[in-house]
Amino acid sequence: MCVKDSEVSPSYELFPPLMTETPELLVPSPAAGVRADSLPEPARADRWQPLRCGLLNIYRYDYEEFRFEQGRLLLRGDNGTGKSRVLALQLPFLLDGDVSPSRVEPDGDPAKRIEWHLLMGRWPDRTGYTWIEFGRIAADGTREFVTLGCGMRAVAGHAGLHSRWFFVTRKRIGGDLFLQSSDHRPLGRDRLEQALGAQGRVHTNAEEYRRAVDDALFGLGPRYDRLVDLLIRLRRPKLSQKLDEEELSATLSEALPVLSTTLVDEVAEAFRSLEADRESLRGFVETRLAVDEFLREYTTYARVAVRRRAAGVRTTHSQYEEAQRAVRDAERRVADAEAQLAQLAEARATLDREHAAVEEAVRTLRASPEMQTAAELTHAEKAARTAETSRLATHEDAERSRRDLAHAHEQSELSRQQHDAVTRDADTHLRRAVADAAVAGLAESHRDHLRIADASALDENVAESARRAAPALERVIRKRREAIAHLRVREGEAAAARRDWENSDASRLRAADACTAAREAEREARLELERAADTFRSAFESWRSGLIVLSITEADAEFADLAAWIERREGINPWRARGDAVRRRILTELADHRAHLRQRILREDEAIAILRAELEQLENGQVTCPPTLPGRRSSRDDRPGAPLWRLCDFRPETGDSSRAGLEAALEASGLLDAWLLPDGRLIDPDTEDTFLSIEDLGPTESARSDDDLGRWLVPALDPGDPAQKDLNPAMVDRLFRAIGGLRDRGHHWAAPDGAWRLGPVTGRWSKPSAAFIGESTRVEARRRRIAELNTQCAGREAT
Repeated sequence: MCVKDSEVSPSYELFPPLMTETPELLVPSPAAGVRADSLPEPARADRWQPLRCGLLNIYRYDYEEFRFEQGRLLLRGDNGTGKSRVLALQLPFLLDGDVSPSRVEPDGDPAKRIEWHLLMGRWPDRTGYTWIEFGRIAADGTREFVTLGCGMRAVAGHAGLHSRWFFVTRKRIGGDLFLQSSDHRPLGRDRLEQALGAQGRVHTNAEEYRRAVDDALFGLGPRYDRLVDLLIRLRRPKLSQKLDEEELSATLSEALPVLSTTLVDEVAEAFRSLEADRESLRGFVETRLAVDEFLREYTTYARVAVRRRAAGVRTTHSQYEEAQRAVRDAERRVADAEAQLAQLAEARATLDREHAAVEEAVRTLRASPEMQTAAELTHAEKAARTAETSRLATHEDAERSRRDLAHAHEQSELSRQQHDAVTRDADTHLRRAVADAAVAGLAESHRDHLRIADASALDENVAESARRAAPALERVIRKRREAIAHLRVREGEAAAARRDWENSDASRLRAADACTAAREAEREARLELERAADTFRSAFESWRSGLIVLSITEADAEFADLAAWIERREGINPWRARGDAVRRRILTELADHRAHLRQRILREDEAIAILRAELEQLENGQVTCPPTLPGRRSSRDDRPGAPLWRLCDFRPETGDSSRAGLEAALEASGLLDAWLLPDGRLIDPDTEDTFLSIEDLGPTESARSDDDLGRWLVPALDPGDPAQKDLNPAMVDRLFRAIGGLRDRGHHWAAPDGAWRLGPVTGRWSKPSAAFIGESTRVEARRRRIAELNTQCAGREAT
């Protein structure tokens, strides 16, 4: 999207200024090379996006490149910097390829010639280019590029472009394609074809170029031209101020044709089935959610029930393990006490032996003859006191050991009592577990996994075996509970089935009663249907007998089908099927007729618009020109001279019939709109037009001066017309004398009866009245044409 802004100061710009002479914006020479990473890359994968555009040797630009930001381009600058020229020479021109001013210029001004953008009154010969680059990301991740461009050459003194060519290529300008040679000369068409190679093609025909652009970017086919026309109409400046709603509606209708009724019906049916599928899906989703909620709650309930039923077994097993641990602790304490008692007894015996030895030594010393001195006796006494002290300490230790032994015997007795109690509890729990297993039908599994007869057989290995057997027993219990739950479900299903059977039996009895009543109602309905059929038949016969336009010829066959349907009462009523078929046929005919009327209305609107445009031009005083002959293609704007019908008038004495015949002869021969040039002026021989050359006509062979065109016509030049400033009445009068005014008056003549001759070519034509020669004639013709247009517009609008 390109936007221009003339109200913003050029010192503030989002993009580079339009006019710049910085050397880095000039295209580099092919020898210099360009880094590929300096060119913009596409960012979208779903559609083509404009990346860059540029101008070369057009308007005031030597070379200028503009880069788009996310497919958008903002042009800012003062008036006269060339924003409108950039827009006019980029889009939609590069999508259309038509160089006529009405399609290139946004305002459609015919005075803005395409060649002026190249020459600008400064260059005698100039070649330029305008181009735009599109890019996108392909499905495989690769980047694709398409460049559209137009090359043009204009030569001073040559009307229109000297030549122009278009190209479509995958190459990128500034990367692997350059529009200038190393010496900065624009490439011609031949050198451009060589530069494109197999990755592009040059077109000289605008129609072929549009097809190539459509194939490369859009793939719209026949709709492409209509959409380009729509784009050109919608880009006109100040469209909202001059909006013609009828013309816009007609343009949109041409570019976007009405969908067929069949396609609309198919889409509607698809949407109806989609709604039904959506309702079914919603039901399935609600059902799934309800089932998930039920399963979640039922899973919680099952877990709670399993834990509640397994609590007793887990409690008993925990008590059993606690009793085993208490017994093992008591036995360990008894063994420790017995070991400590044995150590104390051994220490006492050792002390007794030492005491006896000491007493024996004392006796020996006392009786020994060697004891001579008191010191020895004192020493012995001290030793005796020491031994006594040791003996007393030993005696105290013995007493303490006896007390510890008594306490150990008490603890052992208490442990035995606790062991007996735990054994009794374990035996009770074992018997209870065996009984519970028998009640649950798990006696065999219980014996297989826990082989313990009573609590007296308990030991550590058996306890370990019991702990290993616990998971197996839990699995057996879980399976049994699952079986019980399954049986309960089956029991509930059986009860539900019994209730369903009872309800079905009651329904069967009610259905039998209803069937009897239905048979009676059917008999009554048959009688009523037969009466209604007779009534309908008689009413139809009465209606058919009163028909004037319609003709019903197959009524008997339809009545036979209706009678057969009444007898069978199967399928669709044949009258209804016939009515539906007729309704569909009528709807189809109405749709076709409506489309035909719509197209006819569009054509009438276009015709009225053309008539209104012509009427507006005539009411504004615009001069009506004679029809353009096939021999003229070039424009006559800015050309010196004038056509013959603008340079003469009828003599007052010329009658209306003579005026009409003479103008018809001049118009049919081509003399009426032939261009008369001033003396000494030359015309390019390639100009396609019809000119009057007085020298080539030669003198008339008429002997009388009143036999030439001067008999009927007089020179009438417009002094205010700049194009006629080099013409003079004498030149026009000389032309009249060179052409005869009656039949067979020389080699070139035009008669008042509509006959004419130019050398070997002769003919005759007629028209009801003159319309172009003379100002008064043109005014009268304009009045008649305005009246005719008003009548035609009123007639078309009335229909």
